[in-house]
Amino acid sequence: MQRTISEDLKVWKDSALRKPLLVRGARQVGKTFVLRELGKNYSHFLEANFEESREIHQFFEGSLKMLKRASPEKPLDQAFHKRLLDALKVYLLIGGMPEVVRAYCDTRDLRACQEILSDLLTTSKKTSPNTKRRLQRCY
Repeated sequence: MQRTISEDLKVWKDSALRKPLLVRGARQVGKTFVLRELGKNYSHFLEANFEESREIHQFFEGSLKMLKRASPEKPLDQAFHKRLLDALKVYLLIGGMPEVVRAYCDTRDLRACQEILSDLLTTSKKTSPNTKRRLQRCY
């Protein structure tokens, strides 16, 4: 089934600086279908429905098990610990949005990353009432 959004998704897929893809809309209109079709264009595709699947949270927590095992009695190697702290500082500045991460990897320009983040935040505030309410609680 061809949908008009398919062309928009192709443009998104081909963009070098694409933003995260968040799809919202009425029930039963084909959102899942069209995204799964898009996923066939990738060798790796993850469908994450954050409203329905609590297991997603467990996946992200699982990757931290190695670090959680560290303790004052069994500390991380000092050089490794410093590298982690340096990476954390950069992450805290740029966040984890794909476009921002790509810009940082390509340019190492934190000011450019901040501009992209500002644009993403402005777009989120304008397009989603739920996001706007959540952001107001945070800030």
